[in-house]
Amino acid sequence: MKIQSIAVFLLFPGIVLISGCADEIDAEAQTETAHVHSDGEEHDHSDDLAILPVPAEEGPWPSAVAEEKTFDFGTMPVGGEKEHAFVIRNDGEADLQLMAGEPTCKCTAFELGLKTVKPGEETTLLVRWLGKAKDDSFQHGGPVYTNDPKRKEIRFVVKGIVDTLFDVFPDRVWSIGTVNAKTGGTIQGVVISRVHDDFEITDIACKSPHISTVVSPAPPHILEQYQGRCGYTIDVTFSPDAPPGLAEEDLTLKLSRSDGPVKVLVRAKMAGPVRVLPSPGVTFDNMVNGLKLGQFPTNKGRKAELTLLVDTSEMSEPFAATSIDTSPGFVKAELKHVAQLSDERSRYKLLISIPPGIPRTERDRSSPGLVDIQTNHPSGQTLKLKLSFKAF
Repeated sequence: MKIQSIAVFLLFPGIVLISGCADEIDAEAQTETAHVHSDGEEHDHSDDLAILPVPAEEGPWPSAVAEEKTFDFGTMPVGGEKEHAFVIRNDGEADLQLMAGEPTCKCTAFELGLKTVKPGEETTLLVRWLGKAKDDSFQHGGPVYTNDPKRKEIRFVVKGIVDTLFDVFPDRVWSIGTVNAKTGGTIQGVVISRVHDDFEITDIACKSPHISTVVSPAPPHILEQYQGRCGYTIDVTFSPDAPPGLAEEDLTLKLSRSDGPVKVLVRAKMAGPVRVLPSPGVTFDNMVNGLKLGQFPTNKGRKAELTLLVDTSEMSEPFAATSIDTSPGFVKAELKHVAQLSDERSRYKLLISIPPGIPRTERDRSSPGLVDIQTNHPSGQTLKLKLSFKAF
């Protein structure tokens, strides 16, 4: 005699339903009344139990069959939409009743072709999804409820990778670093696509005459390193005859399968006769000429001092600022001579000050304050400082 298992379901207070079922019943028949969504919230569907398909107490019964329950779509672009049809077949002897449950994400939608499937017939569950953001492990789906006593719930899942059409490495800024007038400097950037099997770089534009580029198809090891299907390397060279000082120029790439241009910032600093050094207690990023003034009350203001070491070997007159422009206008900058270190070197100090009484203001990396100093040095070197601060 075959042993039967007894399941007890408490549907409502005081009402108990006892159902006998064979021990070979599929584990997928366990219908959960609460599902955890991708947003981390648990959604209780106990109120929907009354409208779920209910298996008949006695046969004949339907038999729900879905040979494919998971679909791997591979890779799709951010913002793209896809759909896939899962087939649900009725191999039983009675009508199969179906009801689509709630997907695990609002980016996914279900559409049942038929809610009642006759014996020997089939229908489809059309799943549509949107790749809203970059996601290396996109996986969403949900249940379809049935009146098959052996399979009361079938869960369907679509999974894959949602990626940007193109990726650029290094990201956003290609920094060559500090270079000298003998050799210049070079950096290699990479543009790859994990979505397209082929694309072309149709144009590269840069306003600086001191920046040149060479484009080559990315070799296999580069594609493997960045997991790209197709890509290119771009060798960017900063010319040794560039003027001294910091250079920051946009490199604009036009790609054959892109809706718009891709931009990266090329940054290089040509060593010159004027060196800027921070004084004790002052935070200064020499690579980007960034001066951090920190936070301070508006009624107190803030001061900072930088040291300039100047090679004056080619000068017939004292080193001096020919013009000083600042933004915001309340920022003050003053250049003063400190000492003659030798016949060829002098030391100066650059005083940066923000006076008391200014309005509440914040300047950061995206919108820095600026100090632009033109000098009389024959090299043509200028000093362009970026200020970050918060006056509260």
